[in-house]
Amino acid sequence: MMNRRGQIIIPSVLLIPSLLLFVYLLFEITKLSREKIRHQFATDSAAFIEMTNYSDFFNRTAYVNGSFPHRIFKEAYGCAEHGGPNEHLQYTAGSGSICPYDMLYEAGCFPRYEGDDSEGVMDRMSKWPIRFSDARGYMNKNPPGDVILPMLKFIPRTRG
Repeated sequence: MMNRRGQIIIPSVLLIPSLLLFVYLLFEITKLSREKIRHQFATDSAAFIEMTNYSDFFNRTAYVNGSFPHRIFKEAYGCAEHGGPNEHLQYTAGSGSICPYDMLYEAGCFPRYEGDDSEGVMDRMSKWPIRFSDARGYMNKNPPGDVILPMLKFIPRTRG
């Protein structure tokens, strides 16, 4: 019988490099997965931080758009009954007069709290019911998506 000890060399020449290649590829795939998870975590963290910033920005914008314009317009354009320096403006048709503060409010330039006739009323309230003029009622709710709303008109409806 012939010596067959050398027969294991041929399969081992094919099998051992294949196993080594398999282990190496497993190691590389593990590194790729780890890097993918790190990138995904970094992306998720960045998105969370930015959305927190956006949320904070939107909350501050809502606060500023509600209370500050109300007080600024009241101070700059208000008549005596609103605690401002201005006089009533006469309608061109001679049918009466209007305070510039009320005119701009009816045109939808700013929201206000209807019951606020004296300074500091809203400061003591826990919730500020600030709304736009009912003449611009669609501004107090979300508009429907398929309707294009008309642009603001700075001429209020006439009285008289």
